[in-house]
Amino acid sequence: MKTAVYVLVALAAAAGGFAIYRFGIAPSEMPPAAQTMAVTPATERAMPATLPEFSLLDREGELRAISSWPGRSMIVNFWATWCAPCRREIPLLNELQRTHGEAGFQVVGVAMDIREDVLAYADEIGIDYPILIGEQEALDAINLFGLESVGFPFTVFTDDQARIV
Repeated sequence: MKTAVYVLVALAAAAGGFAIYRFGIAPSEMPPAAQTMAVTPATERAMPATLPEFSLLDREGELRAISSWPGRSMIVNFWATWCAPCRREIPLLNELQRTHGEAGFQVVGVAMDIREDVLAYADEIGIDYPILIGEQEALDAINLFGLESVGFPFTVFTDDQARIV
């Protein structure tokens, strides 16, 4: 039951972030690099049934796998410092982690951005959940989800067995 509540809250947050992005920010207002962030694999693939394995550097500069939180329901949130909807949903993700972390729930941010920018922003606003950081490596991780294209924020929800829900 708790997992279902987490998923519903997270879905609402993701839908809100997408709506803000889709209807509140014109592509011309984004930096040129952000306008070309769509991922287009050579062939369209289906979304995997389970969270694909990937590793990126964490805040301390250590390589950390997304599978580092076994047995926990997860929100894996791909974001960037230049993404206004991403910035708006981070306080909600912080609150979800604070209120439900002890119950077996884990928020993990995956920042697709310049490392120094991510670290400065995370410190400035007080992100208190784990962050994995990469530029092309984070984009490669998103590509593992088999989507034709993706916008930011991009959020994936898993149950406690790493199944994408």
